[in-house]
Amino acid sequence: MLIAAMVLRYLHIILGITWFGGTVYRSLILLPGLATLSPEQRRPFLQSVQEGHETFLLTTGFLVIVLGIMLGAVVGPIQSGSALFTAYGVTWIASMTLAAIILGWEGFMVSPAIAALAPDDAEEVVVATEPARAVLPPVPSMPGSLRRAQTLAWIEVGGFCLLVSFMVLMHFGY
Repeated sequence: MLIAAMVLRYLHIILGITWFGGTVYRSLILLPGLATLSPEQRRPFLQSVQEGHETFLLTTGFLVIVLGIMLGAVVGPIQSGSALFTAYGVTWIASMTLAAIILGWEGFMVSPAIAALAPDDAEEVVVATEPARAVLPPVPSMPGSLRRAQTLAWIEVGGFCLLVSFMVLMHFGY
């Protein structure tokens, strides 16, 4: 059982670092870099990167939560319902809840906001001009939509900072 606990803890920590690191990378590097691209460059770049990045973050986040449940309830101190009312149990429940909220925030708020920065090429907006009509792909206002995506991503990073605090508390038995 000790070996299983060590392997679970190792995977939980590595995947947690990966999940958090991918989120910080997006907030510090990826999104600010988008502001330097033209709409013609931004669309293919985001379409090639975002789906893989989103899948990566959602998968690692899900695995971190599953491993956290296993660490607490299978090989950890949460062996009965009464253990949920200890200091550790309350912190564990808060951690699992916050991790689920962060994962939902990623899937339902951050990822759609980033995807909106590069709408599908199939959608077209017809813009009427005096001499002729031009067909232009829709491009959202980059400053406003990028600012929204960055704000949502930084809220997620803030959630991670709180989650790391919970992990430290649980390490010391709280």
